[in-house]
Parts: sequence; structure tokens; C-alpha cells
Amino acid sequence: MANYLTQAVIPMAIIVIGLACFVYFCIFKLMTKPMSFTLGRPLLSNDFLGAIHGLNRQDIEELMTHAAKWRCVVCAFENADVSTTCVLCDSAKDLESPPLKRSLAQEAATRRHDWKRALDAHTGHVIWSAVPQHASFVPHAVRPQHDVEIAVDAETPHELELTILRVRQPRDGAAMSLLGTPWPAWFIPQLAALQASSFSTKYLWFLTQLDALPSASIAKLSVHRGKLLDGSMRLLEQLPLDQLCAQTRIELIGEIGVDAGGLQREWYTMLTQAILDESAGLFVATDNYKYTIAPRSSVPPTRYRCVGRLLGRALLDGQVLPFHLCTPMYKLLLGLPLSLLDVQFMDLQLYKSLLYVQSTPDVAALSLDFTVAIDAQHVVPLVPGGDTMAVNVDNQALYVQVMAEYILFGRIQRQVEYFLAGFFEVLSPEWLAPFDYKELELLLCGIADISVDDWKQYTSVSAVFTTTDALVLSWFWDAVANMTNAERAKLLQFATGSTHVPVQGFKGLTSTDGRLCPFSIKAIAYEPGLLPRSHACFNRIDLPVYPSRDELNAALQLLLQMDMTEFALV
Repeated sequence: MANYLTQAVIPMAIIVIGLACFVYFCIFKLMTKPMSFTLGRPLLSNDFLGAIHGLNRQDIEELMTHAAKWRCVVCAFENADVSTTCVLCDSAKDLESPPLKRSLAQEAATRRHDWKRALDAHTGHVIWSAVPQHASFVPHAVRPQHDVEIAVDAETPHELELTILRVRQPRDGAAMSLLGTPWPAWFIPQLAALQASSFSTKYLWFLTQLDALPSASIAKLSVHRGKLLDGSMRLLEQLPLDQLCAQTRIELIGEIGVDAGGLQREWYTMLTQAILDESAGLFVATDNYKYTIAPRSSVPPTRYRCVGRLLGRALLDGQVLPFHLCTPMYKLLLGLPLSLLDVQFMDLQLYKSLLYVQSTPDVAALSLDFTVAIDAQHVVPLVPGGDTMAVNVDNQALYVQVMAEYILFGRIQRQVEYFLAGFFEVLSPEWLAPFDYKELELLLCGIADISVDDWKQYTSVSAVFTTTDALVLSWFWDAVANMTNAERAKLLQFATGSTHVPVQGFKGLTSTDGRLCPFSIKAIAYEPGLLPRSHACFNRIDLPVYPSRDELNAALQLLLQMDMTEFALV
């Protein structure tokens, strides 16, 4: 009996051992399989990232209206929970109380609700609901009757012409839009309700207005890389009126590349940088690293029309630009009153000087008159006969008022008129009316402070990064976390074509058709000396599976040192 059992067990044991060896061999082959097979796996579509494919900005904003947010203690703006600083005033999330001394960004954001249109309960007229104590003026336009607010007919030869007037009684200017047309009384209650809403609600309303526009036409702009500024300005100036609101497609003359979104983003970014460059003569930097129109610019004013069209088209195309204008420029775009307080955002030292002139009892000792010296040969009177009118205690308040008007508007009036004309040839002013001037900056420029947590959360990755080479992905995010914000912006430009994050954060990245296109990282086989590759049209980086953290860091640093003047080609 024992011999029988022994004879039966031995073959079974051999079979079991053989099966175990076979299973071990299969596992070993899978673990040591060539990287080329694993790298060929598709990108993961994890949970919400897979769900948002095919949606647009409007869909995602509807989901965000009830998302968790934190309220800034300085400016009361409701920020996305992932943000560590306020996107309007840069105040820290953990700040418990407003600072005793506010920065310029905090000062601007705190005063963003100073001016709102309302209906007078007695007369039914449109007025400003609150007027600060400082003397103010509000701009509005006078137009020829043949002009149109938005050009829709290619056969119409007229362009929008604006002559901006200064109204020193702001209450009288509340009823007029910047196009010189009256605000209808029925719109004001709706406007007030929108202005009192959250930014998400306002942005959703704005996207709804854009969604109603015809989207069939496409404006294809072909430009030489070496003539980006001049070529683009010429194209924007000559753009047919029926294409002012068309979707933008970019072609680089003489180069291979199809614009599936990356070329468009790169064009907007690089053209903005060229426009703001000092050599262009269009804009100058202020004390707080914002921009205003160059007061002594010799550039033809028609170029400012092109810049206005560019900004309007960027809002239509859903692009965000590194175009941080100073506060008075955004107030001009919204037709809001300006006052002495706004001078500090253009020239802080000049603002302090005007405060001194306004308050000193011995103003006559300053030997001022009502003129401004442009240079040694040119003097501009602030009022008729200003060269013979000395500043004294009786008129020092008037002097400060007219000087503030000149600084904020008078010295750049012609350029502003062309700038606003170009902007409103593309967008209707009521579409922007619900936003305050800091929200308009956010709408146009997006988010400059790049959150690594937000970036990481809304990134799809190759399946390989979740198995054998998860360390490579961890090294990548560690490297990004250790970068400065400027370096992250450069990496973002390399990967997407833009240096700024969309208004909705990384979840708002789109392709050329306006559909959401999340950022993604795809693993590729490592070769010595191989750098990461970008596919800006698809918001994607191809990341070699580097064998060590040091090699990955070295590759990223080399990438950041490269000149980012190349457009994405795929």
C-alpha cells in the first residue's frame, strides 16, 4: 500500500513543481520584459480625468460653481481650494487678518467694488451707486453715426471710431457705455445681480454669451517666425470685418506644422511678449511690474487698434496672456471712473508727490503752474492759459485733479481711443460689465502662480508610471516642486505653449476646438542624452524613463536653459 502511495505522490509532486516553475518563469518574463512594450500602453484615463474629455469650459465651470473655495481676508475673493495665495491680490491663504499696510496688489483688489451702476430710486436714471470722496472722472465715447458696435458684414468698410470724452461728474457718465451708447434701464438690475454673484457665476454667464456666437468661420493667420511682431500686427490690422470674431488658426510660413492648439497658444504668448518688449515702443512697465501705454510713443496709433483686437480675440479663443496691464488700464476697458488713487498704480512716486502738493499749506513755495513739461522744448497746458496760472492754496486741489487726469488719460488719449476701438470691434462692452477690473485681469491673464498640486492632480500619465517606474514620475514632480515659479512657467510654455494657467486652473486646459484636453505625461524609452519632448497641441510631455534622479534633473535644467522661441509642431 505504501509503495502504491509513493508511486502516486511522486508524479503529482513533479507536476506541481513543474507548474510552479512555469508560473515563476512567466512572472520573471513579465517583470523583465523590454521597456518598449510597456511604454506602448495608452495613457490612463483615471476617474474624473477620463470624464472631462470632450467637455468644454462651460461644462467644467458649471461643475465648479459649488466647489470648495476659500475667501481672501483682504479682498474677499473666493479662491479655488487648491490655491495657496489669492489670485487677485496675492494674499496668503492662511492669512488671518488684513495687513495694516497693504501692497499695491492688495490695494487695487480691495477697492475693486468702489464703483457700480445702479438705478436711482427717485428718477429711474442709471447712476454710480457709491462715489468715493476723491475727485473723479469717467470716460465715455462719442461716435459717428455710421459706426457699428460689432462688425458682422464684410462689405461694410467702416471701422469703429471712438473719441473719448472725460466727464468730471461721474454720475453723469454712469448711463453711457464706452461706445457712447446708453445702458438700458432693464439691463441694470440684471447687471447688479451678476456683479453680486461669484466669479464662477460671472464666468459661466460670459461663456454662455460667447457660445451664442457663430463658430463656423476660421481666421487663418500666416506669419514668418522672424517677423512675428510686424507680420502679426499687419494681419490684425487688415483682418476682414467678418473675421473679427472668427476662430484663430496659425500657420508658420515655410515650416511644417498643423495648428491643433499649440501654435495658437504659442503665437498669443510670443506676440504678447514682443508687444510688451521695450523695443516695440508700445507699452512701458510700471513700478509694480504692470504695463501701461507708452506716453511718448512714436508708434502709429493704429498699432494700438491691433493690440485691442488681439486682446479681444484672446478672450474669444479662450487664451490667457502674460499681459498684466496696470489697474487704470482695466478700468478704462470697463468704463469705470478714475481718480487720484489710480495714479499710484501707474507711478507710485508721482502719486506721493501729488499727495504732498494736495496737502501742503505752503504750495506756493513749490513754484508750480498748470503745465506739464514733456521735454525741454515742449510744455503742455493742463487748463487753458495754464502757463500763466500759478498753483496756490485756492487752486491746489484743482491742480492735483487735472494733473491726475492728464497722467491717467490725457497723455495717452489718442492711443487709448484706438486701443478701445480695436477691443470693442471684437467684444461687446456688456459682456464684460459684470466683472470688476481685477476679475477682468484674471479673465485675460489667467493664473500666474503655478500650483504644483493642481498641476499634478489634473495630469494623465502612462500606465508604466503606475507600475515598475513610478519613481521616475515621483522624481519629475519633485523637480517641478523645487523650481521657481518662473521656471515652472517656462516648463509650462514648453509643454502647452502658454506661460499662464487658465482661469479654471489646470482642469481648464483645452485643445484648439475648445474641448478640455488635460495635461498628460507619456513615458518613452530612455536613450543617453535624450531630453523630454513636447506636444503642445495636446498639452503633453514625452518623458524618457531616466535611470536616476540626477539624470532627470539635469535634463530638465538643460531644457529650461534653452531659448523658448520655437513653436510647437505637433
